[in-house]
Parts: sequence; structure tokens; C-alpha cells
Amino acid sequence: VVNGSYFHPQSYIPAGDLVVQGRLVALGRIPAGLAITPDNRATIRAAPLRADGEKVAWRGMETVVAAGPRILKDGQVTRQYSSAFRDPALFGRAARSAVGLVSNRDLVFVTTHARLTTTEMGKVMARLGVRDALLLDGGSSAGLAWNGTAVLESVRNVSYGIGVFTGYGGRRYAR
Repeated sequence: VVNGSYFHPQSYIPAGDLVVQGRLVALGRIPAGLAITPDNRATIRAAPLRADGEKVAWRGMETVVAAGPRILKDGQVTRQYSSAFRDPALFGRAARSAVGLVSNRDLVFVTTHARLTTTEMGKVMARLGVRDALLLDGGSSAGLAWNGTAVLESVRNVSYGIGVFTGYGGRRYAR
């Protein structure tokens, strides 16, 4: 389990799109996300848009966590970010969390309390063999748990996280 994306510190409402069990539960302003299909294939991609530029639902996706900015694309560190990311604190040195893809079935989660820039975190993800990566919420939200035990604890409460469960025997939600 790793912390999720950005959220309002008082209301805990996500700042980006969030799809759970195929249903859009939050619509935000973040332009890209980790999207997972009902058959467990993952991609990092931009939010789908209509011809007029308005965002549409993530049709056919089981889970979506809009996060960012994208720090790695096709194995190359990204240094150009969407205008949706304006907060100067995002680009300074901070504790970081990121999600990356080695393939459409292999996710890599990294959290560090070391204070890194966005570029440095992109380089870390590339060294781990990741092809595409997004930053998750960082700073005091950065946290990671493995097998039910905290590896790095978040300093504050977070709104939501991303969990991977082995041997999941529950219902699959296909849309």
C-alpha cells in the first residue's frame, strides 16, 4: 500500500479523478493517471477528452488514480509538466512517492523520506527499470506499507492510497 494522490487537507476530497470498481467517485483537475482495466492491465495515460476538450469518464477502467506530474515517459525523465501543476512546493526538494510501470502488469511503488526533486525521483524510477511513472502525493503524505506493516509512515493522515493484494478472491468489477 502506498499513499494516493493529492487531496484537500481539510475536506480530504481528491484533487484528481478517482475511479473505484469501475465507478467515477471523484472528478478533479489533474490531467493524467494510473488506469487499471478489469483484467489487471495497467497504463499511465492522460484523461480522456471530448472534442471540445472536456474530460469524460474513464470508460472501461476498473481503477484510476489521477496523479502527477508524469516524471518518466518511455524510459526518459520528463522535465516538462502540465500547467495543472503550478504549486512551487511540488518542484522543490521533498519526500517523494511515485508509481511506475515496468510493463502493463508490473507496477513499482517507491516512497522515500529523502528530499528529492521531481527530476531526481524520475532518475530513481528509471534506474529501477520503470518505463513510465507518475508522482503521487509526497511531503508529509509520503508513506509505504508492505505485508500489513508500515515501511515508511506518513507524517499526516492521507485521504486514500493504492493497494495491491495478492490472491484476491473477491468479485472483479468489469464495466
